[in-house]
Amino acid sequence: MKVTSFAGCIAILLILSTVAGAENTATVHGVAYDWSTLAPLDNVIIEVNSTPAQSIVAKYGVYSFDLPEGNYRITASYYMNNDLICYDEEDITIADEGNYVVDLLLIPSYSNNSTQETISSISSSSVHSSINLLTLSVIVVLILLASLVFKIRNPEKTGVLAKKQENRSKSFPNNTGKTNSSHLVLQNTSASKNSMHNQQSAALSSEHLEILDIIRSAGGTMSQKELRKHLSYSEGKASVMIFDLENRGYIKKVKKGRGNILYLIEMDA
Repeated sequence: MKVTSFAGCIAILLILSTVAGAENTATVHGVAYDWSTLAPLDNVIIEVNSTPAQSIVAKYGVYSFDLPEGNYRITASYYMNNDLICYDEEDITIADEGNYVVDLLLIPSYSNNSTQETISSISSSSVHSSINLLTLSVIVVLILLASLVFKIRNPEKTGVLAKKQENRSKSFPNNTGKTNSSHLVLQNTSASKNSMHNQQSAALSSEHLEILDIIRSAGGTMSQKELRKHLSYSEGKASVMIFDLENRGYIKKVKKGRGNILYLIEMDA
């Protein structure tokens, strides 16, 4: 009789502890979307850094976790042929029980290999540019020195050539008109380029310009996570705006660790 009573008490305590634990948990759920089509992605791997960690393969992009109070990071990864195609992560703080909706917008991911290749390409381009500039400078200096030596050794020939050039200019006064016309053509071409650049800048929205100004004020380099702190709209919209600027050639995004580094690309004036 005593054993039966003791077992009944244990069962009641277990039921009460389970109910109490359920009251302190919250349900976090949402859908993982493709950034380009805004359609749910099938078979996305959703993970949360709870204790213990939880992960599911989300059918049609739908997921749900029961989590106690605390700070968590939810990550979504979409693979194709064992290659990571797109990725997203969101931080969430659970302060009370209830339902929390966290939708995930997956954007294309860049592998470490492509990152290294990009960095190597940038470094190689910088080195080649420096070498070309140095070579050009040496050639210009040599030409100036050769011209100076020629003038010193042949002062009479230099004077004769100058007189011939002067006489030729007098004989063909239309050359000046041609030169002026060429100068006007160059000015018009430059003005056309400036107009095209101004039109391209005008096509950017205020959100685009805000992102460019923030990165420029940080010296041209900023992490995507740091940039999000300066923006007033959602992280999903910020990711789409950043990807659009990258496609237009205004910024370059390089993945570093679990985050992205944004580099400002100065457009030609």
